[in-house]
Amino acid sequence: MKPTLRTAICIVLAGTFGCATVRPVAAPSAYIAQHRPDQVWVADSNGELFQLNKPTVSGDSIIGTLATGGGELMAFELTPARTVFAKQPSKSKTLQLVGVIALVAGAATYGFIVGGSGDKGCATPGMRGCPAVQ
Repeated sequence: MKPTLRTAICIVLAGTFGCATVRPVAAPSAYIAQHRPDQVWVADSNGELFQLNKPTVSGDSIIGTLATGGGELMAFELTPARTVFAKQPSKSKTLQLVGVIALVAGAATYGFIVGGSGDKGCATPGMRGCPAVQ
């Protein structure tokens, strides 16, 4: 695989996973109906956390297959005592990722421009004993 293709794949994967965070959902019914997440987490009033795969909303309940326990179907009534969490876009993580990518790309470009014109073993011609290019 070519290095540029490998780099592009890494950037796409980092962007896919690096730009989201798991946060509480304010209106679980509307969020699940609109965004159709692959999974959500339901925190019960006693502190237990359940991961539901392929959640759907039916009336005032969330229904999905339980991630642990053989994939049994579970239903949770939406009450104020339960909190629903879902993976949601994160602007701050997206900006951090863009900043890191820009920094790495800038450093690589600088390295290619400055480091490629000297003798073997000399990164910068004319510096620290490296012969100057004439």
